[in-house]
Amino acid sequence: MASNLSITTSPPPHPGFERKSSDDHILRLSPSYRTRTSPLSTTSSTHVEDNHSRVAQSRDIKCYNAILSAKDGWFEIIESSAANVPQIDSTAFPTTEMVEEAKVTRFTSATNKIRREFIDRLRRIRSSKEDAEVTMANTVDQESPPLGFKFVDESILREGVIKLDDDTLEGCQKCKPDMGQNVGCEYTKWCACLEYARVDEERLDERTLALYLQWKETDEGDSYQFPKRFPYRMDKTHGLLLNGFYLDSRHTIYECNDRCRCGPRCKNRNVQWGRNVPLQIFKTKERGWGLRCPVDLRRGQFIDTYRGELITGLEADRREKEAGFGKDSYLYSLDKFREEKDLQEHDMFLVDGQFMGGPTRFINHSCEPNCRQYAVSYNKHDFRVYDIAFFACQDIPKNTELTFDYMDKDEEDEDEDQHGSQRQANPDDVTEGGIKPVECRCGSKKCRKWLWM
Repeated sequence: MASNLSITTSPPPHPGFERKSSDDHILRLSPSYRTRTSPLSTTSSTHVEDNHSRVAQSRDIKCYNAILSAKDGWFEIIESSAANVPQIDSTAFPTTEMVEEAKVTRFTSATNKIRREFIDRLRRIRSSKEDAEVTMANTVDQESPPLGFKFVDESILREGVIKLDDDTLEGCQKCKPDMGQNVGCEYTKWCACLEYARVDEERLDERTLALYLQWKETDEGDSYQFPKRFPYRMDKTHGLLLNGFYLDSRHTIYECNDRCRCGPRCKNRNVQWGRNVPLQIFKTKERGWGLRCPVDLRRGQFIDTYRGELITGLEADRREKEAGFGKDSYLYSLDKFREEKDLQEHDMFLVDGQFMGGPTRFINHSCEPNCRQYAVSYNKHDFRVYDIAFFACQDIPKNTELTFDYMDKDEEDEDEDQHGSQRQANPDDVTEGGIKPVECRCGSKKCRKWLWM
């Protein structure tokens, strides 16, 4: 399907993948030419000189009147079949007349069509509640988020990504649906899903502390004998909330699964049901697109997961190399269990949210965030494929922009992140690979000013 070009602004960068800009693509003479391009490319008047200078380097390049279509991240240019199609010397492109006409040309119709299409896509995003819709708002300009971005309800496994088969699932067999006032799992020592969950060391008495220290040293026996905590507590108004033991740390959240006997109403099932709060993608004044919630959020309330393409480290390296240095990133590394399970770096998978994902792809960075991300596992034996879930780490008033710290990785970095010490960068610093820190524009009181991305 042929489509008109439009001016779009891309969402904020995320940890990982780098995307191409429109400067990376030159249309060459050919009746039909396919060129790989980012559907999220940014086009603006600031690129005119760069395009002109690059095209001018090759005197044999011409610009044809052509039919341009986009599909699956590819642009296909097919020469027009009309007779007597005029040709333009690309070294003189754009002409002064073209620039002047572009300044006064209105594209209201195209803008409205793009917006309607994007809103229609938002309506199709799945949620666990009827009133938990995703909407869009822009009071800054006439732009809409890029149509090249595809919303998916689950991450897509790409070549080389291996998720453990369902036969490896081990559910809790002692728990029953009618336990704990009909909310399923009630005793942590009975719930097999919590086998690898973090032990609540503060609740250890003198006898169990000695046994616990011995268990940690030898890794013999099981951990069921030690006190643990279920991830969630029930709130009458907001439903399940992440309790402080997990919220104030980065302990992995283990939820029950299809093999469990606790039933679908178990209090240890939350993220797996999907988003149950409304969200709004909106245009900020200075930082592109952002995300907010039109209702109040409680501390510990689940927001949504970070989704996209699950790819291997080799594929991530290939994509980064193809994109080039200095582009925006959307990769999130699934390396939570790397040290604990002695896994190699090349064994880790990554979530690439550049071309497809969910609303959380539009969350901006802040050095003083109101959301945090946590690893959520439904198969305690799969250390490479799990969900990344965002929870409110404080009470968030409605229509407040949602943010998380792009550099906040795990509990081992807590002190450094809070004080901004090791994460702080100098604008003049350069790594051996030529990487420079990125200026932070979050505007918070604890802003680090420069970040290593």
